[in-house]
Amino acid sequence: MTRLALIALAVIAALTALPAVAAEMTCRSDAGFANKLDTALKRAEIAYVGVGNVRPAGKLPAPPQPINLDPETGEIVPSSRPGPISADYLFTGTLHGAGGGFSVEDHPITLSIACAGLVCTQFPAVGGAPLEAHFILVERGDALTLDAGPCKGYSYSISTGQAEALIECATKGVCGPGEWAAFCDRQSYVPMQPCIQAGLLVRDPKTGRFVPAQR
Repeated sequence: MTRLALIALAVIAALTALPAVAAEMTCRSDAGFANKLDTALKRAEIAYVGVGNVRPAGKLPAPPQPINLDPETGEIVPSSRPGPISADYLFTGTLHGAGGGFSVEDHPITLSIACAGLVCTQFPAVGGAPLEAHFILVERGDALTLDAGPCKGYSYSISTGQAEALIECATKGVCGPGEWAAFCDRQSYVPMQPCIQAGLLVRDPKTGRFVPAQR
């Protein structure tokens, strides 16, 4: 690789990798996942917490592609498929929303993925077992949509208490301090706005980190 290409690669890392990684960390974190539901509810969208699994309903389109680097010129090549790209999936499990919880089997959903710089989400459960996780699903038109974006739009690492808090949000139609308390109990450099607004996270002047407020 030429010296020019190496320099360009460093520029890509500086300009795109760090913001993309930050976005991925936010999306994968417990509070970031809960924020997906909170945002949907504040938009007055009909949202559900899905507890179950998803699998493709048929053949999948080509996934989105990240930006690239021309090895000859060292120039950044924009992605020809940044997304979002949607595919038909099937959800089996329980949907928790304003009407309570109800079970469905092979319910059609639209799953959407995208890229942010160098980070791309891939379609889940390709050629394997269904993906078992927690999902935020939103009604758009006649379809249920799982918008994964550039990060994974699902979580399989939340605790039982956090799952119960999410279900309470969906049932009430709003995430309040009581629900956010289950997600705002760890130190982080990532400012989770709902945690801050609820007075559950405060900035430590010595470290710059957000820490749980003394309660």
